[in-house]
Amino acid sequence: MSGLDHRDGPQESLPEGNLTFLFTDVEGSTARWERDPALMRDSLARLEEASRSQVTADGGWVVKGTGDGILAVFASADAAVAAALRIQLAVQPSGLPPLRIALHTGEAEQRGGDYYGPALNRCHRVLEAGHGGQVLLTAAVVEASRGPLPGGAELLDLGRHRLRAIPEAVEILQLTHPGLRVEFPRLITEDEGANNLPADLTGFIGRTAELEEAAALMAGSRLVTLIGGGGSGKSRLAVKLAEGQIENFVDGVWLVELAPLTDGTLISKQMAQVLGIPEEPGTSWLNSMEGRLRQQQVLLVLDNCEHLLGAAAETTDQLLRRCPNLKVLATSRHKLGVPGEASFVVPPMSVPSVEDLPLPSAVASHDSVKLFEQRAAEADPTFRLDESNSSAVGEICRAVDGIPLAVELAAGKVGTLSIWELAERLQKHLLDLGGGSRTGPARHRTMQATLDWSNELLADDERSLLFQLSIFSGGFDARACEEVCRLEGTVLETLGALTDKSLVLRLPATSRFRLLEPVRLYAADKLVQSSGHQDVAARHAAHFAAFVEAGAAGLPAGGQGLVWLDLMEADHDNIRAALKWTLENEEEVLALRLASGSWEFWRLRGHLAEGRQWLDRVIGAASDPPAELLASALLGAGALAGNQGDDAAAESSLQRALDTYRKLGQDVEAAAATRRLAAVPHRRGDLRQAAERFEEARDLAQKGGDLVQMGQIQASLSLLYEDLGHPEAAMETARAALDTARRADDPYVWADALLSVAELSLNRADLDQARQALEQVDLLAGREGFQDVIAWARGYGGKLALAAGDTGRAVLSFEQALAAFQAQGQPVGIVWALRHLARAALVSDDLERAANLYRSAFEQAMVHVLPEAPLALLGMAETAVARGEAETGLVLLSASAAAAERMGLVLHPDEKDAAVKAENMIRWAVDSGRVDELAEQGRGMSLAEAAAYTFGPPSSSSL
Repeated sequence: MSGLDHRDGPQESLPEGNLTFLFTDVEGSTARWERDPALMRDSLARLEEASRSQVTADGGWVVKGTGDGILAVFASADAAVAAALRIQLAVQPSGLPPLRIALHTGEAEQRGGDYYGPALNRCHRVLEAGHGGQVLLTAAVVEASRGPLPGGAELLDLGRHRLRAIPEAVEILQLTHPGLRVEFPRLITEDEGANNLPADLTGFIGRTAELEEAAALMAGSRLVTLIGGGGSGKSRLAVKLAEGQIENFVDGVWLVELAPLTDGTLISKQMAQVLGIPEEPGTSWLNSMEGRLRQQQVLLVLDNCEHLLGAAAETTDQLLRRCPNLKVLATSRHKLGVPGEASFVVPPMSVPSVEDLPLPSAVASHDSVKLFEQRAAEADPTFRLDESNSSAVGEICRAVDGIPLAVELAAGKVGTLSIWELAERLQKHLLDLGGGSRTGPARHRTMQATLDWSNELLADDERSLLFQLSIFSGGFDARACEEVCRLEGTVLETLGALTDKSLVLRLPATSRFRLLEPVRLYAADKLVQSSGHQDVAARHAAHFAAFVEAGAAGLPAGGQGLVWLDLMEADHDNIRAALKWTLENEEEVLALRLASGSWEFWRLRGHLAEGRQWLDRVIGAASDPPAELLASALLGAGALAGNQGDDAAAESSLQRALDTYRKLGQDVEAAAATRRLAAVPHRRGDLRQAAERFEEARDLAQKGGDLVQMGQIQASLSLLYEDLGHPEAAMETARAALDTARRADDPYVWADALLSVAELSLNRADLDQARQALEQVDLLAGREGFQDVIAWARGYGGKLALAAGDTGRAVLSFEQALAAFQAQGQPVGIVWALRHLARAALVSDDLERAANLYRSAFEQAMVHVLPEAPLALLGMAETAVARGEAETGLVLLSASAAAAERMGLVLHPDEKDAAVKAENMIRWAVDSGRVDELAEQGRGMSLAEAAAYTFGPPSSSSL
């Protein structure tokens, strides 16, 4: 489809023998081609260029283009792995469609400059199983490797998988690196579609009848709730049931974990993040999801609803009402109580009867025994179910009522106790506690008793650590475990012992740990009973306060900042839990440290509404806080409010922060508050006041010796001077920003200053200088992963293409920029990109598209960034003139000029030329006696009145 199917160079030089093949392609490319063939054509050309350069750099051969990717070959498996890593590191931060890459080693026949044979087929099937951004390789590549992996790279074993047309299962590994995304949905094998369901690492036992009955309920109801107590296996049953539904939902099956949440207001946000829906300023998460799901066929699996039952029910009910093709599968200890809900009570696994116990084959036929056998073999590889122990195993499964988690906990003791000792002790313990009945409530007592019994078999250090680990929400890493938990023995060794006993799960994809939710709830209750909860919670809060402070310090540092953001995202539930505890316990200093250390993370990762809520609560609860900490939290509250367009709240918080920093004599911090304050009048259209505040911020940063901040302010000031009609000062300030960036040795400031130079050069029609600046930005931002810079570079690249007469390429670049701005939640960038897309449509005489785009740009400018509104209105005037509506064009042109004058906004040369051209056409078309009258009418209009004159009052909708 892309026209990239060609071969490179002298094909007689292609290697032979045992080779490593590399395939790349774009996941979901067919849909992308259908949506925007021009964008895909450009994107694939750039992806191929990046891939080819890395292949040749690592000593490989590009055999051919494959339509949406390439096939390359390497004589060395190590070189192939290095090339695959370099390709992903180069492509992922570029804003291009994500590549998936597959490697396989084997022999193939070379014929006519191409390769043929099973090795190629296998490599391509592995590619089809992957996801965009993922690098997969087979075990054959590992076996053929001779040297170590590239620096920072590791291999993650994804297990054996059956692939289309491959007779035997293939062992697949994932190449990981700190600069790459690590977590992906499960591999797409022949019978699997889009989903994020976890891979079944231990196997699913039995439950055939339950699956059939629950599936029948799903066929007749849009909401099915699996009901069961802790350890009943309802979560695993839900996942298995959802696996069987994948082919019925073309837009995916998505698991939403609710157990880590402590606040029901976060449920819709958790759902949206699983679905990949970004936060939209001024729009609720529920509305954002509705916009995505209204036309889609999706199954949402909501796991562990019981602790947030009311909020889960309300959210589910609203989504089901608004999205007719949506289905929900929930797990809970109780019904949600939503109209139309069908519920299924998950029974225990089948257990042997008393009559079965003497018969080994009868015992072995029951699901609970099969589960015990599998888990016991994991605990002790020598274990086998046979005639000598089947009766005892049957007694154990009967004693725990066939509750899956209880069976697993009992099986985990194999190797420590003999089967007969295990059966005797467990039965005695349960009888002492009154368990063993087959009634519903007694099953809950049985689970509690089993956990008690398992707990009593632990050593003192193991028991103590298990209780303390319950303080973590959503998992933890080894470092957090060491710093939060206190033991007489070695913490990590004890953690390993709990992992061996299956009480703690290790998540290999992230090197993190977590407790199963029933175990965590049990351990949390024991921690409270031991009177140690407050001390552990205090250490937990202190650890994560230090953690977020270190993260905030690491955020500006390019690629390292991206690593910190990922780490903070992984522990977001712990940060939330720590904030909740500090507020409930009036630990205002810790609360302020947590909130002020997290606000940049909340801003950069799009948690704006939640971040503002936490900051407002923390600030409101602070009675006598340290002034500097309070000011830092106020700075964050103001910054997040500004990002959401709430200028009144932003100005109030930022002014309070600034007043505090001035009293403390902290110039650098005062500069940070002042430069964010400058954005408020800029958004309101008061460019002169904005410039004054930026100049004040620049002077404060200079006084405090903060070169990084000073360079960023200079870059912003240069563009502001340009808008105010001071071109010489603008270019001088941009050059000063470059000089400051050199002295600061900061890549972000350097990229920001280069963007300013590019914009100013474009305004002066100096296309060569603009192109050079953008080339440097592309290299720098791509290497460091500055997503906001990449988005603006795409936009300026479109402006460069438009100035050079390449309208098609300009449109591609503007659309790429718009998509990036929308994903990042940057309303200023969105308006800018819409306006320039409208300009490209106008140049192409697509007047209807131009009018619609200008209208969208204008409406959003009125809400988010007022200085863009006169420019959008100017475009609307030009479009009206081009459509033969000269009188309307004159009114709008005059209204645009008057609004710009009130703001102090001076048009750039190309904008002035457009206005003059439109005015000349108007004077030719309109009777001279009407010109002055219409011009006066336009000059007397406000921006809103001018827009209403054309198409009625601006709507509140947004793209």
